[in-house]
Amino acid sequence: MKKLAILFLVLLATFSLAQNRMSYNEIINFKKSVKTEMNKINTFSATFTETKHLSFLKKPTVSKGKFYLQNPNKVLWQYTSPSKTSVIFVDNKITLKQANKSKTTDLSRQKNFAQLNALIIGSFNGDLFDNPAFESDFYTNTKGFLVRLMPKSKTAKKYLKRIELQFDKQVDMVSEVKLIEPSNDYTQILFSNKSINPNISPSIFRP
Repeated sequence: MKKLAILFLVLLATFSLAQNRMSYNEIINFKKSVKTEMNKINTFSATFTETKHLSFLKKPTVSKGKFYLQNPNKVLWQYTSPSKTSVIFVDNKITLKQANKSKTTDLSRQKNFAQLNALIIGSFNGDLFDNPAFESDFYTNTKGFLVRLMPKSKTAKKYLKRIELQFDKQVDMVSEVKLIEPSNDYTQILFSNKSINPNISPSIFRP
């Protein structure tokens, strides 16, 4: 038991050393750098792996697909497994496509989806950093830069504990998004095969 306790402390110390809080000047420079990179983006595509860690399930659920973004407000999540489903955000509407069925809804009626879409777009353009609805913490780690966003409102805190955004070290772009619930259940989205300003057909965003 003592050996396990010592091992835990060593691992904890190692983790602490690998993650350091940024200074004020480092935060300012990081924000500027992200904004500069994001201003270059008109379109973006990537493959993604979405893993949900839920306490009531024995194993995490894993979904995979393709992500497309066209500034300022078009987003497509094209799931390829375990089932083929498309979730399209355009302006203030969300469209769900599955098989031969399609349903479009006003985002004002789907607040959770609206907030998720705002979070994703905000994580790519850096707007979340200065969002008054969140308290922000900035860190450096072995992967690059980590931003933690904690909601301030009581309503948001009921379904969201914090958001973690992992940025690449070489390019100031989001490589991982983690949405953590108050129960500590969480959804992790990993982006790979990222492409900046690819040619994207406008038709893929059509309802």
